[in-house]
Amino acid sequence: MEILKDVVPILHLLGLAAIIGGVLVQMRQTPKRVDALVVHGALSQLVLAQRNRKAEAVATLVWATIGLLTVADIAIAVTL
Repeated sequence: MEILKDVVPILHLLGLAAIIGGVLVQMRQTPKRVDALVVHGALSQLVLAQRNRKAEAVATLVWATIGLLTVADIAIAVTL
């Protein structure tokens, strides 16, 4: 059980890194897409990022919201 307590936060941070990495990679691209890296990062954190796994174009607001919520998640995790 102790090993699980050590592994879960590491997996959580890896999922978080995948989401923010996917958002940062797309920063200069148009149109914005929710790619596999973001989806797998979200799924690793048990969050449904989108209902369709295809890398379809999304509105810039949706893309920015994913990035901002990820940064907020980091801020909350660090302060707790």
